[in-house]
Amino acid sequence: MAIRFIDPKKAASFRDILNTDPELKIAARYMTKDACIEVGNVKCIVKFRDGVVTQIKSEDAFADPWDFAVRGSADA
Repeated sequence: MAIRFIDPKKAASFRDILNTDPELKIAARYMTKDACIEVGNVKCIVKFRDGVVTQIKSEDAFADPWDFAVRGSADA
């Protein structure tokens, strides 16, 4: 079974869901970092600014710098 990754067309709604998550609000409240999330050969950059997800970028994500990465295989 393969993992389904973030659909670029739904990135804005996923960002909104993350920003309303109460646990993430507490855990990331002071975070200003760019995270590289990679599943198999698909990569996106999640930009946090003062604990708020401001952007999820999947197109041209290989060219963007990031502060830390979370990587996994495409197989569950």
